[in-house]
Amino acid sequence: MRSRKNIPTQFRLDSDGSAEPNEIARFVDGQTIEGSGLTFIDGAIKEEVEFGDVRVRSAYFPLNDISSSSGVLTVNLDLGTVFRFTHNEDITLSFLNIPVDKVVFITIVRVQDNSSTSHDIDWDSSSGDFAFPASEKPILTAISGANDVLTLRTYNGGSNFVVNFVGNFA
Repeated sequence: MRSRKNIPTQFRLDSDGSAEPNEIARFVDGQTIEGSGLTFIDGAIKEEVEFGDVRVRSAYFPLNDISSSSGVLTVNLDLGTVFRFTHNEDITLSFLNIPVDKVVFITIVRVQDNSSTSHDIDWDSSSGDFAFPASEKPILTAISGANDVLTLRTYNGGSNFVVNFVGNFA
């Protein structure tokens, strides 16, 4: 059975499949707005779409829990663009299924494991070329249970990333 989701948008889906602006929409998972290519799955937009005069005011995206294996954290964009992992070993980042011709925003919530042992991200060995504000790699929080948020942008399929960092949310 498909579940209904209230998606905070600035348009309403009419019974004929057309979208009317300026109202909150209620969608069934898997439902597509006619002519837009916009499909909702688990409350997230899963298809690229150009809206023209219709604006999405806000959207919620599922948080995907992932984990590292043998020192590699694989971020698969087929799952979404928002991820959380518990950092319990030194890692490199690996990215899968990044669209080549789109600007992609990726959010990674890093949770320090239940120790105060510092774990690192090896940016130099990770897939892609990473740029940081003031060329400074982030200093990850080594407090048990602390959260750091990494926001990455790529415009060329993951060859280059711009990384922003906010840390130490306990």
